[in-house]
Amino acid sequence: FIPREIQAALQAEVERATVARSLDDTMRTTDPDAIHSINNMLIDNPALIQHAVKMIKSKIKDDNPRVSYIALDALDLLMQKHGPPVQYEVMNSVLQRVLKMSIPTTREESADAAYVRKRAAWLIHRWEVLKEKDGRLVDYAGAWRVLTAREKKANIRPQRDSYLTTEQQEMRRENADLQRQHEFFQTLHGDDDRIRLEEEQLMAAMAQSLSASQGAGVYRNGALTGAGGGGGGGGGREAGAQHEEAVGVVQLHAEVHLGARGAQQL
Repeated sequence: FIPREIQAALQAEVERATVARSLDDTMRTTDPDAIHSINNMLIDNPALIQHAVKMIKSKIKDDNPRVSYIALDALDLLMQKHGPPVQYEVMNSVLQRVLKMSIPTTREESADAAYVRKRAAWLIHRWEVLKEKDGRLVDYAGAWRVLTAREKKANIRPQRDSYLTTEQQEMRRENADLQRQHEFFQTLHGDDDRIRLEEEQLMAAMAQSLSASQGAGVYRNGALTGAGGGGGGGGGREAGAQHEEAVGVVQLHAEVHLGARGAQQL
């Protein structure tokens, strides 16, 4: 239950945030102080999120294109300030409306209507990257695919990076850097299955070496030492050869995993 006075205060701030004014792109369209107040109200009372988004949506649907334009701007700024809770509510209740407004048309439209359509398209392109922060926000990517297909059909080629905030552009760069690092380490070490197989082979070779040494003695300089005494020269030579072969395998795998210096320590 939301008290009427709180709803009235929220409505007043939404009205202040969506006052119709010039659509000159060089001017700030929404009132940032009003958005700040709305955001604080949502922080204090998260139950107001649905009400706030619904109120702004009604402004987006306003018959006055200037009100619609500024309401879109207010909605985007609130999404940036409040984050996933508002973004999720917008995805469920407003995204399809904004997508519909963004679709290119062959009909004649007023300058103000064109401003609204272009602004809606601008937002659809920018919101697409929200899925990279929260996997639940995949519908934004779906809306972007629909709009991109329609723009391609209408021979419209937007510059996508211009739609991204500084934070979103930085996130894209960080993701690209991580991908390059992953590919680099793949070239060095191969896939995980191959690494596991080599480790298993290394352990098996070490076990074989240990078994050969303990079971028949270690062959050193033509003489058998350890179990079996001096009466096992032939068997000692064979066991010593197996041991040295096993040690060679161990050394090879150690060089792969530890480098030459680490292998020398074995």
